[in-house]
Amino acid sequence: MELSASIALRNTLGTLVVALVTSPGIGINALGGVKKTHMSQSQISFNPDGSMRNWEYCPIVARTQLVRLLARLDVPISLGESYAFEEYIRTAHNPKFVSVSRQTTTRDMLKYCTD
Repeated sequence: MELSASIALRNTLGTLVVALVTSPGIGINALGGVKKTHMSQSQISFNPDGSMRNWEYCPIVARTQLVRLLARLDVPISLGESYAFEEYIRTAHNPKFVSVSRQTTTRDMLKYCTD
């Protein structure tokens, strides 16, 4: 079965309801009403022209952005390998996140600064 995602806005008796529909007849609305029991989630990203595409996790991009974050915040390089940081990223942002060691982060930082 092919799944398609859409977001529907409905104004019912003056109440704004947002529904995420993953396929015809399956979805959940902002007020907690569930239609059927099967739901799926996908990550989307916007192209510069406003169109949408599937977002793919890239560990190289994650490592580069970690280096940029550490440099901007002036925090220890070991932050990227800490369990608390990994748990936060996996829980709140990306379950596919893989932590990197401080040695790898050091090499990435040297490469980033010399490029």
